[in-house]
Formats: sequence, C-alpha cells, structure tokens
Amino acid sequence: MTVIMICFQYFLRREVIESLREQTLEEYFAQPGIKEQITDYCLRVLIR
Repeated sequence: MTVIMICFQYFLRREVIESLREQTLEEYFAQPGIKEQITDYCLRVLIR
C-alpha cells in the first residue's frame, strides 16, 4: 500500500498535472520513456 501511495505522488507533481490537462491519460502514457520516468521517480522516493 505504501508503494502505491508513493508512486501516486508522481501524478501530483505540477508538471504532470499541467500536462494531463492538455492530453488524455492514454496519450500521456504513450509518450516515449514516460514509464521509465515514473519507475525512476518511485524508486528514488522509496530509496530515500
């Protein structure tokens, strides 16, 4: 449960919220490298 909450924080970042206003979630995830970016963010937060 903690991991899910930590990863959810990624979507609360300002730049993510602003980009989701301009595109759908499907379009957001279709961007090259976005899944790796989310994974990297989650791992960095978990390691801290």
